[in-house]
Amino acid sequence: MEEHLVNFEDAGQEMHDVVLIVEGRKFYCSKITLAKHSNILKSMLFGPYQERDKKEIELKEVSAIDFNNFLLLIHAALEVDDDNVKGLLVLSNMWLAPAPLKKCREFLMYQSEMSIKERHELAVQYGFEDVKKFLIGDIRNPYDLNQLIPDSISNIDPSSVPMLLEKSLQLNGITPGKEMKKDHFLYTEQAVSATWSPTKGYYIASDQLEDCHE
Repeated sequence: MEEHLVNFEDAGQEMHDVVLIVEGRKFYCSKITLAKHSNILKSMLFGPYQERDKKEIELKEVSAIDFNNFLLLIHAALEVDDDNVKGLLVLSNMWLAPAPLKKCREFLMYQSEMSIKERHELAVQYGFEDVKKFLIGDIRNPYDLNQLIPDSISNIDPSSVPMLLEKSLQLNGITPGKEMKKDHFLYTEQAVSATWSPTKGYYIASDQLEDCHE
């Protein structure tokens, strides 16, 4: 297990004024720090609720591992990675914590090694329009584009449709409003072997590849 410099389960640590109990584990926290990162937690800890005056508060339906990671993240003692991002997203979204959510969004765009499909699904789930736009805009070939197409067209994320259509047109060398030559496209009634040409921006019949390289 990875060790961190901050241990929120240490009862002897300074600067804590509330104990949050998650799955039977006690976390010694600062109300002010939690409130700074989430208005939901701020309302719970300082608002007109019974929890305000409690020294120990139980958080239900929360993973202790995810909560510990959340605490580490807001204390700059943890980096978002592919192993913890989903759990961090659950809590950050539930508590409307803008800074952790931003770190998760940036991780999905620039650092994650998850497939483009999995990252796009997370972006759809949490309404990250900037992540969806980045991922679709970064597609360079039909294979990656195909990863974002579900088994049923009706299940495509509505806000992604215009971006996916624009990317599909781009990959096929089609510019809206610009007339194309008929031989730009690969028309055939027979099944043929075709290869994607990144330089041409569309598929080329395999028997035509040699001519294209001449």
